[in-house]
Amino acid sequence: MIINTTFVVGSDISEKWQKWLKTVFATSASEAGMDGLLVMEVLDAQSEAENSNTYAVQLRGCDNDALHWQQSVLPALLRKMYVIWGEKAVSFTTIMQELEL
Repeated sequence: MIINTTFVVGSDISEKWQKWLKTVFATSASEAGMDGLLVMEVLDAQSEAENSNTYAVQLRGCDNDALHWQQSVLPALLRKMYVIWGEKAVSFTTIMQELEL
């Protein structure tokens, strides 16, 4: 399974948020059995106009690890993120499964 969390982060906190992603988010993901961290900036003119940056963060894990991450670990991390930055950092999560064609 792939868990994709898209973040919209205010430009004024982007550098600090990236540090949080690297130290807190990535460490928690690794400890939860998730791997293959992939962080991408979404290139979108709309997010630039709103003085924000959009990032897609993907993690891979077996079904049990992915469900544990999505149901237990991730919500706690996102609550902590909200306490730190409020509406300056918001997110939504998508669960995906790779198809073999």
